Amino acid sequence: MSDPKEPDFESGGVQEIDLTEVPRELGILPLRDTILFPHAILPLAVARESSVALVHDAVKERKVIGVVTQRDPAVDDPVDTDLFRIGTLTHIHKMFKFPDGSLRLVVQGVQRFRLVQVHQYRPFLKASIELLTGIGLDSIREHAARLAASLVERTAPLGWTPYRPLSDQSASGHIVSLRHPTAAVEEVQAALADEHRIITSSRVGGIRVSLHVYNSEDDVRALSEALESIGRDKT
Repeated sequence: MSDPKEPDFESGGVQEIDLTEVPRELGILPLRDTILFPHAILPLAVARESSVALVHDAVKERKVIGVVTQRDPAVDDPVDTDLFRIGTLTHIHKMFKFPDGSLRLVVQGVQRFRLVQVHQYRPFLKASIELLTGIGLDSIREHAARLAASLVERTAPLGWTPYRPLSDQSASGHIVSLRHPTAAVEEVQAALADEHRIITSSRVGGIRVSLHVYNSEDDVRALSEALESIGRDKT
């Protein structure tokens, strides 16, 4: 049995990666409740059979992989719609094998990408991707502003209104607080979490929604449809 303090694989460093040679189809490692950012170094535990197969293939062939966070960490075998659309191109620095077959990794985020479509599920996830080489603070702000505007537009017919107008420069552009004249906020929050797995916080008598770079129009639509469903159930 190998000493777990000695890695079974150790790379020569992230400088091995040439972004111009990154394939547009990558093996995808789904993360249950973790987000890996570009340039960050992170330890990861890998136990799912498909994920172990992916790591072994990547180490053997010296490939980069993509990591993407799951929308619901309880899902054991995620499919395309279970994954957020923004992921991170990832370099495996070290791999440790354990007697139970699980792996421990030390990885480093390299570059953001957009998940286009999952094409393969066995022996591991593989998807077409689009590198986001131009993403920056301005792009992130614009993305959040578009989602916030869409959220307000979709929820207005349901009776939800923003606490502050989106044009208010003193407010954080990625946070939207929605109020409703009759809805019981705590009950709505509980229903969103328990029935729809959507997490919000409470602020100024309403629900507070934080929009991030990995959220998409699909997430906004899911939230508005959940609010509509909850509203029907309460009437």
